[in-house]
Amino acid sequence: MLVKCDSCGFEHELSGPDDIRTQPFEFRGKKYVIDFLLCPSCKHVDIVCIKDAKYFRLAKEVEKARKRIAKMHKIGANSQNYAHAVRSAFKKQERLGKHVDGLKAKFHGVFTVEDAELSDGSITDCLVYHETV
Repeated sequence: MLVKCDSCGFEHELSGPDDIRTQPFEFRGKKYVIDFLLCPSCKHVDIVCIKDAKYFRLAKEVEKARKRIAKMHKIGANSQNYAHAVRSAFKKQERLGKHVDGLKAKFHGVFTVEDAELSDGSITDCLVYHETV
């Protein structure tokens, strides 16, 4: 999949799931997990998803609903129960989407990747948030 950087316009190929970086992040005492893409040319950070504890709980509910629908389909459940399960799954998916949008709205600043020195002396990339007022 070809991706174009919003910042510099550089086009690069995403070769697989390893291109999306994941890093734990703490902000105002709360813990998050940030999934992001990093432009190989200008090091611009593009946030893919911000996750917190509620995200993981909601995602687990969506996955359970999906598995329930697949099981009902396999055993040939009646159409009324099947339709109810599908509506329930859509509601759960919608709730998860709204939560993800709300999490992204909390962060008005800019994320950057900076070098950080580890205790063993090696250098690694570290996601840093610069809050704008």
